[in-house]
Amino acid sequence: MDVGWHLRLSRERSFTVLVAPGLVPAVEEQLHIYPGWTMETVHKEGYAHIVLTRTS
Repeated sequence: MDVGWHLRLSRERSFTVLVAPGLVPAVEEQLHIYPGWTMETVHKEGYAHIVLTRTS
């Protein structure tokens, strides 16, 4: 999953991803691997809008 690469290598303060609702747990798992980020999720019609923000 590309989200893990962004969490690890990004210099951005935050970024947004759109994923299928069934993939939200996979993004949450990436946060356990790469700590220092928070995740806000809004479920829309057919997808999840996730904003990941650096905490450190």
